[in-house]
Amino acid sequence: MESMPEYEEFCICLGRKIAWVRRCQGLSQKELSKRCGISPSYLAKIEGAKGSLGTSVQVLYLIAKTLQVDVATLVCHDEIDHQRVRMYKIKQRVMGYESNQLH
Repeated sequence: MESMPEYEEFCICLGRKIAWVRRCQGLSQKELSKRCGISPSYLAKIEGAKGSLGTSVQVLYLIAKTLQVDVATLVCHDEIDHQRVRMYKIKQRVMGYESNQLH
């Protein structure tokens, strides 16, 4: 499958937004995953470095409903979200490059 940077960026933003809303509500990943009926490792994957790549609409709906927010709240992103993701990707590349140089 061809790389789709915009899609990957969107998925990372979505995962980070879910994590942010969850933390604002004082929920742990374990608690939110339990309430949604998904595994903690799956929620961690959604919120993690790869973002929500491949996450179903049904799971996003369950997460939004459990967090008592509209799905639109999770999927609507502004330019600041995208800039943060771009900076994160650059940081990972630099850190990966530096760690590879140490070996």
